[in-house]
Amino acid sequence: MKKADVFVISALVAICIAFLFLFYGTNEGTYAEIYINNQKQDTVFLNKNIKKTYESENGGKNTVVVKNKKVYVNFANCKDGVCIKSGKKHKKGEIIVCAPHRFLVEVH
Repeated sequence: MKKADVFVISALVAICIAFLFLFYGTNEGTYAEIYINNQKQDTVFLNKNIKKTYESENGGKNTVVVKNKKVYVNFANCKDGVCIKSGKKHKKGEIIVCAPHRFLVEVH
């Protein structure tokens, strides 16, 4: 193998690694917005641990937790519990939805 071949291969590997860092490294969210009935209720920052309960007009309750730079719902008084089963979110564009309560968490 010639020096030029080693150089080209090394350059391609470096470009691939740089692309991965750029593509995946900037995908982390820094805050989440909470919506009820399509109206923004709150903004929570993922770098601060919190636990807060939100109540909708129809009596629905959802508890949002931010811990270790991830947001999730750990309590909801709806029947299906899909929002709880959605898990922890931390990437931009990820959402948690509770349809019965018209409740949405969106990571930005």
